[in-house]
Amino acid sequence: MEITKYQHGSFCWVDSSSSDIEKVKPFYETILGLTASPCDHGFMLQLHGKDISMVSPLNEQQKQENCPSHWMAYIAVDDINAVTEKAAGLGGKVHVEPCEMPGIGSFALLEDPFGARFALYQAKGHIGTAITGEPGTPCWVELDTTDIPGSIEFYTKLIGWEHATQDFPGGTYNLFKAHNQEIAGVWQMPAEHVGKYPPNWQVYFAVADCDVTAAKVKENGGLVHMEPMTVAGVGRMAVIGAPDGAVFSVIAMQ
Repeated sequence: MEITKYQHGSFCWVDSSSSDIEKVKPFYETILGLTASPCDHGFMLQLHGKDISMVSPLNEQQKQENCPSHWMAYIAVDDINAVTEKAAGLGGKVHVEPCEMPGIGSFALLEDPFGARFALYQAKGHIGTAITGEPGTPCWVELDTTDIPGSIEFYTKLIGWEHATQDFPGGTYNLFKAHNQEIAGVWQMPAEHVGKYPPNWQVYFAVADCDVTAAKVKENGGLVHMEPMTVAGVGRMAVIGAPDGAVFSVIAMQ
């Protein structure tokens, strides 16, 4: 499905900052079935000639901070300056103040009070991910946090999301909703990961066959951090590591 506009509060874009963009270019083309097209700051990953996501080199500040390769999720907002200011008042951190890219849009890089980084985006000429609902496109995001109640309070106040829950094997799954649609999940970070990995927003890409994708990952220099598993009523998913170390998930929806 082609997208022409994202409403406030919707996830609208994902991109990766990489320690080795040339190494991961063929990987993403093979794993996600997308076409890598050179651009000013790395390469776009495209489907049917439309932008899906982007991979760019780690910037100098990220290198100085020893930041690993990673994926970032962007939230569409109507007033990026107001939301950024509000985030600071709610206990968040502003790593990059709203910055306008002429003819494209404005972005800001924030961190919630518990350490998970995310980005805001106010579109102008570039709406973000232009196609959804097909293999290779972003289809879900999930917050891994050390504080579920605190995270729910922060994001509902900041973005205006609604909180919902649903029964899940082993417990309750927390959700964020916008415009009456479920847009993201919230998961308690396992105790063994606390201090080892920062809280984060995990990006999911749709694939046609999770097991086939996991096998391709191993054949093309990636890692499968979590082997394919079936989530009842949802689909079959796996957690993947790209050759540069960036972690993301893939899921074949039911």
